[in-house]
Amino acid sequence: MKQTGNRQFGHGLLGACVFGVIVAVGGLTLTAGGGIGGGSIGMTDPGRVHAHTPNPVPQPVANPGPCCDGKWRVFGINPADGMPDPGPKPEPIGGLAKNAGASPSRPSSGTRSGSVRVVRGGSSRGGSDRGHAARGTAASSRSGSAFVIDRLGMWETWWEHNDDRLLNIKANWARGNRPASVTSTLGVLTARGRRTMTTDAPPEWLVREKLMPLLSDLLEQEDEPLLLSAALMTLGRATPAGESRRVRPAMTEALAHDVRSVRATAALALGILGDAESAPLLRSLALDEPQGRLAVGGGSVDWLVRSVSALSLGLIGADDDIDVLIEVFEAAGPTDRDLRIAALVALGLMDGARKQTASEYLSGLLTDRHLDATVASYVPLSLARLGDPATVPVLVSLLQDDDTHSLLLQSAAIALGRLVRADDSKSLRTLIELSREGRDEHARNFATIALGRIGARATAGTQQGTPPTSLIAFFKDELKDPSHFTGRSWTAIGAGLFSRESALASTELMEPLRRAYRHESDPNHKSAFAMALGLSRAVGAGPEILDDLRDRKDETFRGYAAMSLGLLQHLEAMGDLSEIALSRSASPDFRRQAATGQALMGGREGLSELIEQLARDETTQGRAAATRALAVAGDWTSVPALLAIAESESESVASRAFACVALGLVCERSLMPWNLRLSEDHNYIASTSIMELVLSVL
Repeated sequence: MKQTGNRQFGHGLLGACVFGVIVAVGGLTLTAGGGIGGGSIGMTDPGRVHAHTPNPVPQPVANPGPCCDGKWRVFGINPADGMPDPGPKPEPIGGLAKNAGASPSRPSSGTRSGSVRVVRGGSSRGGSDRGHAARGTAASSRSGSAFVIDRLGMWETWWEHNDDRLLNIKANWARGNRPASVTSTLGVLTARGRRTMTTDAPPEWLVREKLMPLLSDLLEQEDEPLLLSAALMTLGRATPAGESRRVRPAMTEALAHDVRSVRATAALALGILGDAESAPLLRSLALDEPQGRLAVGGGSVDWLVRSVSALSLGLIGADDDIDVLIEVFEAAGPTDRDLRIAALVALGLMDGARKQTASEYLSGLLTDRHLDATVASYVPLSLARLGDPATVPVLVSLLQDDDTHSLLLQSAAIALGRLVRADDSKSLRTLIELSREGRDEHARNFATIALGRIGARATAGTQQGTPPTSLIAFFKDELKDPSHFTGRSWTAIGAGLFSRESALASTELMEPLRRAYRHESDPNHKSAFAMALGLSRAVGAGPEILDDLRDRKDETFRGYAAMSLGLLQHLEAMGDLSEIALSRSASPDFRRQAATGQALMGGREGLSELIEQLARDETTQGRAAATRALAVAGDWTSVPALLAIAESESESVASRAFACVALGLVCERSLMPWNLRLSEDHNYIASTSIMELVLSVL
């Protein structure tokens, strides 16, 4: 691996690597860091953003037009226009930003204090929502040169964190749950013609003999941080079990790279690799010990590498590291928020014989009244991942305490959705009350989702039985007469989750969902009802949703309608989805959503065109959308063409990096993305740099 001098920032158009993508649009310098929460992504070396701030500070965001995702943040006027650039640019790390190709219809997160908010709709009971300035309400305003929109209260943000398991395309194929269509008109690679779809994972020989050597060569010969980081991430997620020793030296060497983003990516890749033999080195990095300092080339290990190393210990999950993570948490000072949060999240990933030790330690933190509110909000989430039902009473008490901080309230509601049993009437009543009357909008929304999850578990997995009538009555009532009109999308998704697993709920809620969908006019809310019908497998709704896909102009709705039709296996829509996926006039993310709908039905139309777009599209958004669509397709016959792009020196650095990322997504060892354990049931309202960065990885 070539060394490049003391470069820290400004590595071309895309920056050093994945956790952020800088691009100039419409005279504004924007960054797609991928983090959803309102806050702290603009990082300068060596400090932390908002390290001394007790609560997350929302950032202004832009609605830059049809080419950009709602998560873009405004950092100043484009210097290319001769205007001053008042703010620091983020130092991107880890891989390419997941959100770089997302739809403009997904408004961004957060506004600065004082921004005007215009709340959609009102409330039919319990007072009016109209005119409220509550944080997180889907809203927009003009603020200087930026069009400010807060997307934290919108259901799409939750969906983006949880959709991998709900769509579950690769896992369904691997288990033999074949979608209805098993052929495609897609030609193999760049050739056209009808073929039978390839459904198996890439053969290990292809990964071992083609992919791994290519990535190793890139790490040895290239010097662009973006390309190096993409190669490291792909090695971490695609290297077959038992091959860790072949790639560990290259990752360890990258820890000493002079660009911090590459060092952090190397530490993360070691965790994704799941190599237990890397744990001692990661411990030294997380604790800033001599071995860790030596590994990074001397001097203290900076906060970012330490935080990522702690998360990597959680991904590896060795019981011995529970004590190490507790030590990391306790040794970190109050200003080391990101490091402390990384340690807490890692504790929640433990799944060995000693995970009860982690649970007991985390439970003790809930009584610490002096703990920073943002840090404290990660404790219930980790407890939920550990799955300890003994923590339910204390979490319920947090919902009942008027003094509970809003961030902690939100996280407790999320956690209870994973922990509460359907026969726990007290907890159900508390969540229903919070959903209807809670003071915090986000907590209300998360409580609604939690109720849907609890109902689903009542008839699936280990809780076989009949869901309580109180849950069915709650969703029927809310679908008919919403307590808060701004929360009706959340009611739809909660009902969809419930109906997905419960035949009784499906029978009782199907018609109310269809009626609500039919009468809904707001495209964002209508999108939620379309997805709820898809999750519920309401096959009878397919023709109506297809008609709306064809007749309506709003891409917000049409993208989700496409995925809903895929969930419904509505084969009559295959031609429409193929046309959208191949359309050059449709936005990149709309095309990706159409490709997702196709994949859900077994179609892979347009794979060769997606590969061509990956190589030739000059926009970050277009490349990112193509990469995500290839990942959704999951067809390993795309590997040779992607390898050709990645190794071609005539291609741009960005195209080669995106090809590496696509290879990692297609060839990933596991059926689910490596970071699903972090993104699923995550409280993205509790913004923090380290989680925003890690969760933004494509």
